[in-house]
Amino acid sequence: MHNLRIFLCTFLLLSSFTLAYADALSEQDAENWLQARTDLLPLAEEMKENGLDSFFKFRPLNIVDKGAPSYVKNLEELKADHPDYYARMNDIVAAFENKEEYMPFSNAEEWAKLGDRLMLALYASNDHRSTAALIEQRQEFENKFSPTMLGMMPKESKVQIEGVIEMLKSMENVSEKDRQIAKQYKTQLVFSLDNDVKEAQDRE
Repeated sequence: MHNLRIFLCTFLLLSSFTLAYADALSEQDAENWLQARTDLLPLAEEMKENGLDSFFKFRPLNIVDKGAPSYVKNLEELKADHPDYYARMNDIVAAFENKEEYMPFSNAEEWAKLGDRLMLALYASNDHRSTAALIEQRQEFENKFSPTMLGMMPKESKVQIEGVIEMLKSMENVSEKDRQIAKQYKTQLVFSLDNDVKEAQDRE
């Protein structure tokens, strides 16, 4: 049950990705993101030692914004609350000296957006329902929970239902190519996500 809660909440974190992408994910995208994540680990550990949540923070309860993407939301908060750490993160992600190893990102925001997209593709790749089935389920939710009914619900329940609907919309737009890339790098992506979840549980 606990793992199911984590799984569903993570879906909600990624649920604002409702637009289709013109370009499919590539192997290089996954390699770039994972390599940059490795480069960021020492900074994340320093933040943790100083009692701060890092940009890897898992956000199972952050659903009041209809499931803002995890890495993008983390980065927004980091930039607002700890601009010094944001600047250091940005420098690491866009470090020129890493160019021989992998194509650098222009800024930390690009890394965060790609991470959220990869995680969405990861969960979509684990869902074997067809796009038509996802659309049908979303429509069932929308028919069952009318705006009037949602308005009578407690806020937490309301945003959870809205998050599920947004999540299903997001899933509908994940391309087959993105799913294939996520499957190819599933081991590395799951390892990254599991570490984020474990850190969040350790801090509770």
